[in-house]
Amino acid sequence: MTLALLLTDNTPDSARRSLAEVTAGLAARGITVVSPPACGAWALARWLRREGVRAVLATAPEAAVTGGWAARLARVRAAWRVEGPELRGSLTRLHLAAALCGMVLVSAPSANELLHKLLPEAQLTQLPPGIDAAVCAPTPPGTRPLPVIGLPGAWTSAHGQETLARALLLLHAHGQRAALCFTPPGDDPVAARHHALTQGVLKAAGLAGYALTSAAAPLDFLADCDVVVLHAPLDGCPRTALEAAACGRPVVAARHTGLHEIIDDGRTGLLVPAYDPRALADALALLLASPALRREMAARARRRVETHYPLARHLDALQSALGLASTAATQSTHAANGRP
Repeated sequence: MTLALLLTDNTPDSARRSLAEVTAGLAARGITVVSPPACGAWALARWLRREGVRAVLATAPEAAVTGGWAARLARVRAAWRVEGPELRGSLTRLHLAAALCGMVLVSAPSANELLHKLLPEAQLTQLPPGIDAAVCAPTPPGTRPLPVIGLPGAWTSAHGQETLARALLLLHAHGQRAALCFTPPGDDPVAARHHALTQGVLKAAGLAGYALTSAAAPLDFLADCDVVVLHAPLDGCPRTALEAAACGRPVVAARHTGLHEIIDDGRTGLLVPAYDPRALADALALLLASPALRREMAARARRRVETHYPLARHLDALQSALGLASTAATQSTHAANGRP
C-alpha cells in the first residue's frame, strides 16, 4: 500500500520533522510513503496509476492544487495537510486547494479556526497532534552563567522577536539577568531586517551581548535553552511546543495561538497575551527565578506529551482519513472474517 507525499521547498522545518516521523510510523504499519517527481497534474496522474498509489497527501496549497487534480484524474483519494496557522498563497489558491483535494487535515487548533473563517465550505478534519517522544529525550540544562530563553522559528515580526527583546529589557531593568537564543535569520532579506531591528533594540539598551545565535539542530537548540517562548499568533504550530515539552523545557505561549490545548497553564508552562512585553517579562521572571519550578513543569510537560499526544494516535487518525488500513489491521480484519 502506497501513499504519495507532496512536499514543497517552503515546507517548514517543523512540518518536515513531523512528516519524517509519520513516514517512519506508517512504514512500520506496512504503508510505503513515496515522493513523486516534480511534474504537472496529467503526468502526476499517470505516475500515480503506474506506481499503484492509494492516496495523495499534500503539504502546501500549490502542491494540493496539483496533487488534488492529479488524484481526481487517477481516481485516488487526496488530502491537504495543514501543520500550522501560517498559510501561504492567495485566497483563490486556498479555495482551489481545498476543493480539488476534497479534504483538509488540520493538526493545529489555531489553523482550524482560521480555515473555518477563510474556507467555510471546506471539509476540515481535525487530526490529534502527535509526536514520537522517544526521539526527544529530556536532558538536564547545562551549566551556564545565565539562564537562556529560546525563541525557535522564523525571523519575522509575526513571530515576536521585537516583543521578546523588549521583555528582556524589562527583565534586566528589574535585576533579572538572562540571555536570548535565536535561530539564524538565514538568507531571507525580511528575516535579516527583523534580526537587525532586534539587535538594534538590545544594543541601544547596552544588552547586545545578551543576544545569542544558535545554528544547532532543532532538538539541540531546545536542549540549550532553559525556557522556550512561542508567544506570537503564528507560533501556533503544535509540533515545536510538543518537541519542547518532550525535551523537558517549559514553554511560554500566547493564549490565542491554539497551544492552550497542549500547554496546561501553570502546570506544564505559562500562557500570556500575544505581543505584550510586560506580561511576557512577568512570566519569564517567574520561571527564571525558580529552577525548581522549571524542573517541575518540565517533568509534567514530558508526562503530558507521553500520555496525551502519542504518535500512534495521530497515525490512526491519518490512516482513517486517507482510507489506508495498515497491513496488520487488514490481516486482523481478514482473520475475523475467516479469510486468509
